[in-house]
Amino acid sequence: MSNIIKVDVSVDKPNELVNFAKVLKQVIIEQKLYANIQGKNYALVEAWQFCGGALRILPVVQKVENLSDDDVIRYRAKVVLKRLDTSEIIGSGIAICTNKEKGKQYFEEYAIASMAQTRAIGKAYRNGFGWLMKLAGYEATPAEEMDFANKVQADQNKLDGIKAANKA
Repeated sequence: MSNIIKVDVSVDKPNELVNFAKVLKQVIIEQKLYANIQGKNYALVEAWQFCGGALRILPVVQKVENLSDDDVIRYRAKVVLKRLDTSEIIGSGIAICTNKEKGKQYFEEYAIASMAQTRAIGKAYRNGFGWLMKLAGYEATPAEEMDFANKVQADQNKLDGIKAANKA
């Protein structure tokens, strides 16, 4: 991105929200922070993080639990959203990831734990701001919650975004 984006949005001012949704959409497109899954566009967790960061609301991983047994690697993560200026908790999300999911059978334990955190971050933002992502033209479900087989496009978009940023 060549321009610095300054966001001053109030949830009680609809016009500001509509304008912010336009900026959000532009950033998501320019940085390829979305995945097209079965003809619908889903924002990646980095898009949700940009949205939250612009609103001065950041995710904090509160807990990561190892729920594994002899047959499965399973992690559950809880994330809360905090206002940057007051540290007030304004939302949360919980997610689980296992190596029994399609495409994850060979994942290392750290990757399963990390994916649970990533999903919980996306879920926390979705719970509070799904309506804003819809206003920007994206599905309210974070891409990371969609089927792994469709995640290939998301990974390609991330790679393309990194390449574009490195050229700039």
